Amino acid sequence: MSDVTDIAAEPAVDPDYDPRIMTPEQALAASVAAFEHRYHYRLELAITGRVRFLSHLETVDTLLGAMRRSGVQLALSPGMRPKPRIKMAMPRPVATEAWSDIVEVELQEEIDADAFALRLSEVLPAGLALQRMIRLEGAYASAASRVSGATWRWTLGTDGPDADQLRAGVEQLLELGEALVERASPNKRTRHVDVRRFIGDLTVVDVGGEPALRAFVRLTDEGSAKPEEVVRALGAVMGRTLHVTRTVRESIAIAEPGSGGRIAEPALVGADVPDGPARPWGAC
Repeated sequence: MSDVTDIAAEPAVDPDYDPRIMTPEQALAASVAAFEHRYHYRLELAITGRVRFLSHLETVDTLLGAMRRSGVQLALSPGMRPKPRIKMAMPRPVATEAWSDIVEVELQEEIDADAFALRLSEVLPAGLALQRMIRLEGAYASAASRVSGATWRWTLGTDGPDADQLRAGVEQLLELGEALVERASPNKRTRHVDVRRFIGDLTVVDVGGEPALRAFVRLTDEGSAKPEEVVRALGAVMGRTLHVTRTVRESIAIAEPGSGGRIAEPALVGADVPDGPARPWGAC
């Protein structure tokens, strides 16, 4: 009888109310509140010179060392093996220059963005230049989760095709419905990748009197094409091997929050062609 009495004494649960269910407005407010005392910053960096030969992980380690020298304390992830909260938007291939790479970090304490930028720019090694620093307020979606692609530039050797030949090859490639190239995997198996579906735009530009290729390569939920695969696909169309002497990732395209995914895609044809990375932070 006591068991029955205890069960009967329990308060009734309203089936129409569940505190875990929130309206979109309540969910947004809760997300913003969770970030109220978290200190996130977004950096834009140029990577040139000998530093470009560092791998992705070595670049991250170099940035962590610079931040320690600057005196800021990075927040750590929870768990048995905490790690500094730092995230680069997109891995960079070894030996590739980057003119506007994006890095996001979380600090343990709040600091003015300009003060953080001043400290960091004073201790970065040669080849790493801070261009921009902003504080990310409230809840946000990381840049890494919203990358839609990148703008690439390839300079070809002096024995390469001239501008007219390159333009003809580019036109042929863009007219194709499919352009397959082989991609080797770590298990030594090869598969074919349709490069054409990932090329958003491809054009020939003049760089110092020499022709160069410039392309926007998409990053989709189904994957992307590697930079060298785009060049190989163009070479296959032209019936020759193209030798690249310099590869630059000019910029990374980030979709706006709430825009429905990875849909940011800049137009290259007719756009201004940068001649190098932007001025470093604090430059007059």
